[in-house]
Amino acid sequence: MRASAGEVLPYLPVTGAMLDLGCGPGHLTSWYARESPGATITGCDRESAFIAMATSPATRLGIENVTYVTADVTKGMPAGPFELIVSTQSVADADAESVVAQYGGDDSPQHDPSGSDDGPRVRTLRMIAGALGKCGTYLAIEPLPAADDMQRFVSEATGAGLILSFLGFTPFDVFGQPHAYPVAVFRRRDDVEEECIGAGTTLPVVDVDRAYLQAVIDHLPHLRRDHATGDVGQVVVAHRKSTSMPD
Repeated sequence: MRASAGEVLPYLPVTGAMLDLGCGPGHLTSWYARESPGATITGCDRESAFIAMATSPATRLGIENVTYVTADVTKGMPAGPFELIVSTQSVADADAESVVAQYGGDDSPQHDPSGSDDGPRVRTLRMIAGALGKCGTYLAIEPLPAADDMQRFVSEATGAGLILSFLGFTPFDVFGQPHAYPVAVFRRRDDVEEECIGAGTTLPVVDVDRAYLQAVIDHLPHLRRDHATGDVGQVVVAHRKSTSMPD
């Protein structure tokens, strides 16, 4: 939890609006609100029990700049525009719900009656792009353990109108075993293109494979020997949600 909080802190808006997707019981969301009292913070989660758990302590502590709402981000999210949108373990695995959509029938909560369903994750990324305000940032701290996983996520985000502008990693321990979580910073494609035109430069390209290899060098010494060849396609740098950082 502390690892992801530290990554979000530099991006917190001073007076703008922030959306925390899949906020869970709201520990981090309320902390963001206290760290940036001039901002308007919204936390959303599809589990109403989590929203109740988040709202009660925020009210008790007198945190007035945070609001919690129940929302399934694969179907819709609070209206923007937002200066910052953060997802921590809430978007990357959204496609697992497509199994429910496939076998759940018309009564499934994931069923798309239009027949144009292109997957929960793609839908979510498209809505994130649409909810960002001008010069807004989407910060994805997601369980994408291999470079190939991140490449697919970036490709989908690009198709949704987002550009990867930075990829770093934050270290943490699980029962004494070192791990690292990818921290991907996305911006609206329109904003990046406008800046590049003004500066006479091309769109930025982040070398995902190199970033994952560097994560092994910097944070995961126990993996260096096994992947000395530089093949980072299957380098595990973060466990899936069941064994990773708490929400």
